[in-house]
Amino acid sequence: MSNEQDGKAMEEAAGQGRMRWVDRVLAAGPRKWGRWFLWIGVVVFLLAGAGSFILLAPIFWLSNCLGPSAIGFLVTLKLSALIGLGLASPWFVNGLVFLVVHRLTKGRGEFWAPLGSEQVRDICEHLTDKEKTTVRRWGALTGSLMGLLCGAIIGLSVLSVLWSALLGAASLMVFVSWARTKAKCFLCSTQYAREQGIRPEDLRLYRRLFR
Repeated sequence: MSNEQDGKAMEEAAGQGRMRWVDRVLAAGPRKWGRWFLWIGVVVFLLAGAGSFILLAPIFWLSNCLGPSAIGFLVTLKLSALIGLGLASPWFVNGLVFLVVHRLTKGRGEFWAPLGSEQVRDICEHLTDKEKTTVRRWGALTGSLMGLLCGAIIGLSVLSVLWSALLGAASLMVFVSWARTKAKCFLCSTQYAREQGIRPEDLRLYRRLFR
């Protein structure tokens, strides 16, 4: 029994260690995320470009289509750069998006949202450290699920555009409804919301655009 308990304790400790690492990454903020993505993009560009050049150079030079000349070298270099840029562009785009988000939210709090209601902003300003960690995990989970859902919809469009559009619209409606309900329940379960007596049915997630 002691060995089983020790094994479970070690598994729990390992799981907590992984979650602490994830929490540190999530707590880094969009500025560091943007820099990380840009650096990863640079590394991907250099590795993909160099690998493409190594593979393409013998093909161009040995096939005698251009010959081992300066023109062949330049064409190979250009194609390699385009391949590297194509593989690295998603990292660059995500990095720039995170930096723009950091610029827009600078001085407005970590959980500021442009369309968030006054109630939501008030609750987010009074979150405890544990609640902030939960919000970061929730944001990472919903963002990942949304990305997988959009990827599945795009993949289905190869088979049938009509069915992918119908299934995609229905899936997005269900997902958004589920996410809104879970967000309301969590926000109303925070310490500040309980003290203020805010209930899920009374909480407005988004502010009114038109009065």
